[in-house]
Amino acid sequence: MEDKKHLRNLLYIRNMNGVQLHFLLNHVPLFFTLFGLLIFITSLLLKTTSPRRFALIVWILAAMGSMGAMASGEEAEEVAEEWGMSHAAIHEHEEKAELAHFACIGLALLSLVLLIFEVRKINWWKGTTPLLVLLALGVLVLMSMAAHEGGKLRHPELYQAPPTDQVPTDDHEAPDGEHE
Repeated sequence: MEDKKHLRNLLYIRNMNGVQLHFLLNHVPLFFTLFGLLIFITSLLLKTTSPRRFALIVWILAAMGSMGAMASGEEAEEVAEEWGMSHAAIHEHEEKAELAHFACIGLALLSLVLLIFEVRKINWWKGTTPLLVLLALGVLVLMSMAAHEGGKLRHPELYQAPPTDQVPTDDHEAPDGEHE
């Protein structure tokens, strides 16, 4: 019985559209960057390598989530505009998300190089620590700004059809039934 549930869940994810995937993935880079920063700072306090390596891997995973969110963003934008959401608001979110995405990719590339150095036992981290912390903080700020702009949008596009209270009508009725 448990196997059938697991299979059903996998099939559901496989059948998701771009809008649903965008909502699934758009929080990954923000929270993984924060999680990686907390782990990295913990590694500095404990003076151990395992958490530091894990933080670098988490930052790489954050960039992978960012790539998924960017790849699914176009379909989400098309549906949102089709349903009458503000093109200007969507564009503002998209611009901030692109900047955050490229910063996250930069953090991930640096993390990949430093992870390779870490595995090869090349002493890298002493001079790079402030750069990593500042870059991670910068990514967090940019991701937060993109998330804020995205949060200002309403998200009825998650439904298969527009909710009835979101469909524009020609006649504008006041809540008490009288015309404005």
